Amino acid sequence: MEYKSELRYRFWQFSGFDRCSECKSNVAENVCQHCGDIICLHDDCSINFPYMNDEIFSVCTTCKEIISNKLKKVEIPELTLLKKKIKKRLVKKMKQYQ
Repeated sequence: MEYKSELRYRFWQFSGFDRCSECKSNVAENVCQHCGDIICLHDDCSINFPYMNDEIFSVCTTCKEIISNKLKKVEIPELTLLKKKIKKRLVKKMKQYQ
């Protein structure tokens, strides 16, 4: 039986001919976690985050712009109200399971 990490390792084996889908010149080193395109780890082509098991979570610049456009600014009072709603919901669920 193959484990998930073994499948991911097989999928991420790139040849020397695979080029970054953003800059078209550097050799591909990772896969965009949003769209699945192959990308290099250069700062102009992707944004990279440390991930569990010493892996790198990468998102290409095209997807970064798409994701950034979907985010909205939240003011502090709205955020505290949201936290209260979440806490009330959690308390209600805990009482339901008891």
